[in-house]
Amino acid sequence: MQFKLYVTRDFQQMNQVAADITIGKIADFVPTQEKPFLNLILPTGTSPTGMYRMIQDRQGCFDASVVVSHNLDEYVGLPGASVTERITHPEGYAFFMIQQLFGGLKTPFHEWHVPRGCEVEQARLEEELEKFKDTSAYSFEG
Repeated sequence: MQFKLYVTRDFQQMNQVAADITIGKIADFVPTQEKPFLNLILPTGTSPTGMYRMIQDRQGCFDASVVVSHNLDEYVGLPGASVTERITHPEGYAFFMIQQLFGGLKTPFHEWHVPRGCEVEQARLEEELEKFKDTSAYSFEG
């Protein structure tokens, strides 16, 4: 597998290069019966926020409805009595992606997937982890 390494002069240029590449991939994508959607793997955290703003600013250059996005992470154990409360928690990545990218798109992505960490209830997680604390494959301190 080959890959390209991009060296940029600063954070702003890094975001610009990343946005140009991402927008180019979406704009060039031609749906087929075998591949009707373009899958994007998107990071969370502060590094890509400039890229996400640039994607929003240039959304007239591509068809967002052909994109299915997959995010890399989500917290488990966010406070909230329901899944909805945990998904909309300001520290969660689902909420972060809505704020930083998804909520600013006039045409939404076909689908977006954030790992289902918010569906896990903290008490149930701790109960399940406790069952495996003495196994060699798992180390639990708490």
